[in-house]
Amino acid sequence: MKVLAKLGLVGAGYIGAFAMASAVVAVHIATTQGPDRRDYAAMFDFGDSLLFLGVFGLAAVPPTGAALFFLRPYPRFWRVLSSAAMVMAIEAMVFCGHFLLALTVGRAE
Repeated sequence: MKVLAKLGLVGAGYIGAFAMASAVVAVHIATTQGPDRRDYAAMFDFGDSLLFLGVFGLAAVPPTGAALFFLRPYPRFWRVLSSAAMVMAIEAMVFCGHFLLALTVGRAE
């Protein structure tokens, strides 16, 4: 399979995920019409955006898996990805330690 075909397949998957999430949110909006949606528009909008992100996240799993499958023969990509994951994990531990230290120092006062 050529590189352009692989890119097209992954891109079509993400476009499909976007379309699916948009359709689910549109159906949700259509089925929840009423005075509550009008009176509490901001809360409903936030809920709709969370629904969109959740559906898009689930629908984007297959194209992401396909992209990672197509990147198998590139060891440099995997080295960079694993290094970035290690940096993020170390940052998370540092910030967690900083947070716990701030909690303990704050309680001692």
